[in-house]
Amino acid sequence: FPLSFFRCIAFRLTSRHSLTYSSIPGPDKQMFVAGKPVSVCRSALSGHLHPIVTLLSYNGYINITLVVDSQAIPDSHMLPTFFLRGLVKLAEELNVEVPAEMS
Repeated sequence: FPLSFFRCIAFRLTSRHSLTYSSIPGPDKQMFVAGKPVSVCRSALSGHLHPIVTLLSYNGYINITLVVDSQAIPDSHMLPTFFLRGLVKLAEELNVEVPAEMS
């Protein structure tokens, strides 16, 4: 297929969404590269028309990455705060303990 076909498909998919969310399970134990321990894994995508939230688990932790165009979305610096508030509310509704520094 020509590149223009894939560009058209990508545009049609991304232009009809207000948010892309991805949850990627990673290794549940520490990994090593060239004999050195990997301390953290992160994922980031760019070039989309809307915000992208990626959750990547690694070694018992979850890293959350938010990519957003601050020129296109006013007050985008507030999105992590709103996201955290939503997670705290969900945890409370499901009776999951929330660390004091999060609530």
